[in-house]
Amino acid sequence: MLRAGAGIFYDLGNMNMWQYVDDNPVFSPTGIFNAAFGAPPPLTNGAPTTIEEAFAGAGIPPLSQQYASLYPVTNFQPPRVLEWSFGAQSQLSRDMALEVDYVGNQAHHLDIYHAFGNQPEPGTGALQPRRPYPDFNILAIFTSDGDSNYNALQVKFTRRFSGGLAFLTSYTWSKARDDSEGIENQAGSQYAQDDNNIRANWAIAAGNIPQRFVFSPIWEVPVGKGKRFLDQSGMASRILGGWEFSGILTLQSGFPFTVLAPQDFSNTGSTSPRPDRTCGGNGPQTVAEWFNVNCFTTTFLGAALAAGQPRFGNSGRNILVGPPLRNLDLALIRNFALSERFKLEFRAEVFNLSNTPPFGLPNSTVGTTGFGALTSAGEARDLQFALKLAF
Repeated sequence: MLRAGAGIFYDLGNMNMWQYVDDNPVFSPTGIFNAAFGAPPPLTNGAPTTIEEAFAGAGIPPLSQQYASLYPVTNFQPPRVLEWSFGAQSQLSRDMALEVDYVGNQAHHLDIYHAFGNQPEPGTGALQPRRPYPDFNILAIFTSDGDSNYNALQVKFTRRFSGGLAFLTSYTWSKARDDSEGIENQAGSQYAQDDNNIRANWAIAAGNIPQRFVFSPIWEVPVGKGKRFLDQSGMASRILGGWEFSGILTLQSGFPFTVLAPQDFSNTGSTSPRPDRTCGGNGPQTVAEWFNVNCFTTTFLGAALAAGQPRFGNSGRNILVGPPLRNLDLALIRNFALSERFKLEFRAEVFNLSNTPPFGLPNSTVGTTGFGALTSAGEARDLQFALKLAF
């Protein structure tokens, strides 16, 4: 069986829910003023409204000392997503099926949160006079010029219940890229070091997982009444029969991360400064040193700043990959028929059976204590038991 499909979908921007238009509370000044062409601006407290009053309610302190927000309503466009897929499905036998799909999408006009907008270009001297809008301080600017794309090969092999055994095996090989992490998920390391050049932030997405394999089996032990072995009444059949095993094995690549500089050598107020990259960066992948820390330096950036020629570091966003995930969860289940009305279920479950540490991302700030080391991990092995009575 062959299947294919494509479509264009529109969504509401994240900022649709923010109070930036006509739904401001009565105690908050609105940023929208309507006047006929050629007419003077509306009055505020009996006087013509100024930009200071529009942005900050009387402008105290001055705008050059405030953190303000801008929402370009006239230029904002709804997100647009183009999706397509092509796949083939085959029934290999009565109980087994194979499915192979290619899935892709492109998204445009995604929300970008410029949390530190109005950023000056690299240069010497104070920041404020060099800002694009020197009358304003840092601006939180929301635009709809973000882009992303995703391409994946997805394979799924299914064995339906037969002889007490069933399983689902899936594998995904994919790549996701974007120039922003949106609004809710954006962290310091995901901001562009140069807010005036968002395209330079185009890279592997923070949520990109190149490879992921999942195997989920269910096995009813073929012992007991109505089964292949000990198909009889008796104590042995009652004790050994009725058991069921299930599990989930997950193997996946690690998440990407960005190497950061400890300070803003560009003299632009950048909150996500990056160092210079002198070599690839792939390293021993140990707890003490996950990547090659010697491939990243701020020496040349410091020298450029001291010489009056500050610049951005050349290291990119999400250029390295963190620890992979290896996890196996198992469950042992036994159902007891107490009577026609009452049934009892016993469950013994173990999560992360191999006790493999699910490490977090390494410390990626040059020059800090533990630079390159893994300093966090998720939960270790966990066991739990449960009884459930159904009636």
